[in-house]
Amino acid sequence: MQIPKRSSFSAPALKHWDDLTPSIQAKLLGNVWCGACSKAVHILVESGRIEKKNLILTGLCADCRGRVARLVEGN
Repeated sequence: MQIPKRSSFSAPALKHWDDLTPSIQAKLLGNVWCGACSKAVHILVESGRIEKKNLILTGLCADCRGRVARLVEGN
């Protein structure tokens, strides 16, 4: 599992991320849809931010390096 750089997260996003268990974090990072690959892939996280109480992880597909994102619903 690639560990996202903590400095690439906004402060609220980092708090949300840290509230998740390591096993949930791993599942989220390893289950991101890539439209180019047409399958679930691992995300190489470039940034994390909060939008409307949801955590948005953006980055690259670990297979093809295409742009991907993962939404983690907020409370």
